[in-house]
Amino acid sequence: MSLHKFKVYSMVKMDIDVRVASGIVYTMEVLPPKGKPYLKIVLMDYRSNRVDELKGICQSWDEAKKTLFRDNFGDVAQLLFIKLDDALLKAMVRFWGPTYRCFMFNKVDMVPTIEEYSTLLHYDFRDLLRIYWKQNVDFWGSLANLMGLLVDTVKVRLKDKNGPCISWSDSRDAMGKASDDRHLALFAFVVYELIVFPKAMGYVSVELTDFLF
Repeated sequence: MSLHKFKVYSMVKMDIDVRVASGIVYTMEVLPPKGKPYLKIVLMDYRSNRVDELKGICQSWDEAKKTLFRDNFGDVAQLLFIKLDDALLKAMVRFWGPTYRCFMFNKVDMVPTIEEYSTLLHYDFRDLLRIYWKQNVDFWGSLANLMGLLVDTVKVRLKDKNGPCISWSDSRDAMGKASDDRHLALFAFVVYELIVFPKAMGYVSVELTDFLF
């Protein structure tokens, strides 16, 4: 159903749900006029979340640096070069479950477990069970070390974008100033948080810093 049929509704919220290749699935919540049902509309958008810039950084490395990155962080950078399949994505949108923010087939969710992420990306996360912890984790120290900044500076730069995030420009600047090892770690961090677990366009979610590294 086309969006013009919903013109009498008022959009009250739109969130990034997941990034698939170069497409992003959004859930748009709309407030109905009196007497109309409440709606959740699922949309597919093909805006890239800094993919071209990340690809440029990766392609600027020599073979030794690319090999070192793969040895340390697995195949996560390959996600940047996945070719978009328009027809497949359009077909999959109808199976999107906005409540749980995942694709559902026959009432079975298609969200990979962290163990499956580890296998698919050839990366051994430091503590697989840590991702399932419910309590708040202090990520400021890990993020400050990763970015080469003071903890107080990191706290000032954080923005609330459906969770604590730091801007892509701050992350890019830190990458440019970082030494080889920290540069590669920052790049892996940014790819995970912009591409694998996105929260907002142009912002890097930071909640998993302590888990990833």
